[in-house]
Amino acid sequence: MKKIIYFFIILLSLNQLKAQVSIITDQFSSMITNRGWDYSSDRKLFEVELNDKLTKNYVVVSKNKSGAENDILYIEKFTKNKKATFIKGFVKTFSIKFTHKTNLSLSFVRNRMMYKDIDKDGNVEFIYIIKEQENGVNSPLMKIIGLIMYKNKAYKLWVHAKESFKTTHFDENFKELPENVSSEFLEFWDKLKKE
Repeated sequence: MKKIIYFFIILLSLNQLKAQVSIITDQFSSMITNRGWDYSSDRKLFEVELNDKLTKNYVVVSKNKSGAENDILYIEKFTKNKKATFIKGFVKTFSIKFTHKTNLSLSFVRNRMMYKDIDKDGNVEFIYIIKEQENGVNSPLMKIIGLIMYKNKAYKLWVHAKESFKTTHFDENFKELPENVSSEFLEFWDKLKKE
C-alpha cells in the first residue's frame, strides 16, 4: 500500500513540474523598489516579475502625478537580454498608453488579471483590466477595458455603462489573435463582474 501511495505522490509531483509554465511575483506600490526601469510615467503603481520558459520579464503599471490636468496610465514590459546585468540588460518590449481628460479617472484593477501560456510557445500571455470613471475617482464608472498582451502586441476589448456593461466591443486587430488564445481570454472576460 505504501508503494502505491509513494507512486501517486511521485506521479503528481512530476505532473506539477511539467505544468509549471512561469513564475509570477507581484508587488503593489508600497513594496516596489526602484529598479531603475525606464518606465514612461511619474509613479509606479504595480510591478510583476514574469519569468516564463524563455525569458525573464517585469511588467510595470505606472501613472502620471496625482493632481495633474489629465490622467495617463502606462502598462509596459521589460525583458532581460541574454547577456545582461540586472538593470542595464532589460529592454522595453511592450508599451501601451491609456489617457483620460480628467486626472484620477483611470484605474488599474489589480485583483482581476490572468497569466497563461495558452499557445504553449514558452511565452506567457496576460490580460489586465482597466476601469475608466466619467470624471475622476468618485464619479460614475463609464467603461471597463480588457488589455490582452500576446507576443508583445496589445489587443483590447471593452464594455460601456451606456449599454449596461452587457455588449463587448473589440479593437480592429482582435481578430488577429489565434482562436484558442482569444477564446481562453474571452472565457475569463465573460466571467468577470463588470459593474
